[in-house]
Amino acid sequence: MNPARRLLNTLIDWQGQHTLGSQSVGNTRSLSDDDGMQRQLDALDDLRQIEEKLDVLDAGGVRVAVSRRYVPTWRRMALGYPQGWSTQADPGLIYVEAAMDQLETLADRIDERLPDLDSEEKKKLEDIVAEAFELLHSDKTLSQPLKLYLGRIIGEIQNAMLDEKYAERFDYAEAARRLWVTLMAAAEDSTDEQQKARWRDVLKRFAWDSGVAIVGGAPGLVLALTSLS
Repeated sequence: MNPARRLLNTLIDWQGQHTLGSQSVGNTRSLSDDDGMQRQLDALDDLRQIEEKLDVLDAGGVRVAVSRRYVPTWRRMALGYPQGWSTQADPGLIYVEAAMDQLETLADRIDERLPDLDSEEKKKLEDIVAEAFELLHSDKTLSQPLKLYLGRIIGEIQNAMLDEKYAERFDYAEAARRLWVTLMAAAEDSTDEQQKARWRDVLKRFAWDSGVAIVGGAPGLVLALTSLS
């Protein structure tokens, strides 16, 4: 689920907990217990991810100016600030209807333009990660900073595939994009011709059948894959 939809669902749920009229967000969000506080922190992380998605959409030529104008309002809603910090907070002032509507519009736009990977694509990504992991340990010519960064990305993806709870908030598509860029760097950085060829072979796994690419079908991807042939 994309971060805009996650945040929207959270805000709708919090709004529904405000059924007794004027209350503080501390009470309605159960911030005194660990689960409630974790959900509050997750909402703030969703906001961070939303801004990253807006940057990606903007770079792709999608108009996001209206959504950007609502970001400060979404922050205040997520924090319940300033109205929710009172013991007599009006839910109508915390959960602004127009801002909720725009958040839903953005969630739909992200689903349309930046969809997450489906089950088949995740399986292909899993296979790519396994190959990259083996290569990471067999190619002794990579620079240490690159090895550390690639290892971190591989570890993130592997953790998501092994931990359902972690996977709920994991952005597979964005991780695939970062992995692809780093594999490109590895193919260039390697000074072992045999290993370099293997890095390039792994990169070619990002496209299949109709030419749809895991990393989102960016125009530069097709050119990059062609140059590796």
